[in-house]
Amino acid sequence: MTVEGLQNEISAEEAKLEFVHANNPNAIRDFEKRQADVDKLKEKIAEAEQKLEKISRSLAKIRGKWEPALDALISEISEAFSYNFEQIGCAGEVGIHKHDDFDLWAIQIRVKFRENETLQLLDAHRQSGGERSVSTIFYLMSLQALARAPFRVVDEINQGMDPRNERMVHERMVEIACKEHTSQYFLITPKLLTGLRYDKRMKVLCIASGEHMPANYKTLDVSKIVGIQRAIMASG
Repeated sequence: MTVEGLQNEISAEEAKLEFVHANNPNAIRDFEKRQADVDKLKEKIAEAEQKLEKISRSLAKIRGKWEPALDALISEISEAFSYNFEQIGCAGEVGIHKHDDFDLWAIQIRVKFRENETLQLLDAHRQSGGERSVSTIFYLMSLQALARAPFRVVDEINQGMDPRNERMVHERMVEIACKEHTSQYFLITPKLLTGLRYDKRMKVLCIASGEHMPANYKTLDVSKIVGIQRAIMASG
């Protein structure tokens, strides 16, 4: 470019500046004020980033202590849960759903009851009531050696199960609940299959009630009724 051309460009730019100043005499002052505001915000951002980094390091340090222990505990539960499912020819596992928000962390149970299926998340839509009952009792059994509780109450867990699963679950429950130095199980149910496995450490309580109960309940001799039933079965 020639000197004359450069001078013309300079003149044009000066004219633009004069035009801006003429239309908004506070433009430069406003610009400088906004620039100062931007600089302050940048400082705040830098401070916030430093605080966030410090908190993240602290969080990682704390998480590094308890998360491996939690993973090991869930792995142990999952191993016992999988073993119980293997005993009935099915598959299952227990895992942790991890999220950036710790409030959303959750235990996840996945099960498979049929050969042609993959492991599916246990919920009220994918599995039947009987399958959910099997999964629930096996999960409780998996906690038996880990969760210290004096007793557990299981209400009608066998309802909705097919006979095969009910026998399997009952046998596993008896095996685990009747070990030495373990928690008690109270199984409450209106019915049980015949020919189930029982253990000498078990106690069966039959509650008699209903419209056919005699006015004086003391006249009800359960031992005599059992004797009559045995005699009928023997004669048949």
